[in-house]
Amino acid sequence: MDYKLTALGPTKTRFALEIVERWMVPTFPKKSEWLRRSNEYWDELVLAIEERYRSGKPAKG
Repeated sequence: MDYKLTALGPTKTRFALEIVERWMVPTFPKKSEWLRRSNEYWDELVLAIEERYRSGKPAKG
């Protein structure tokens, strides 16, 4: 997994993420299903990150 942060100005940052998955099972979801699930996951994650940021709590990890 690789990522890159790029400053877009004083208040904006672009986050680019590249993920390569290798399935270890004989069947795997179709691209459209994978994209749907992936988008749902990232939508929830982004909301949680923004909420934590607005609350002023430090990042975990």
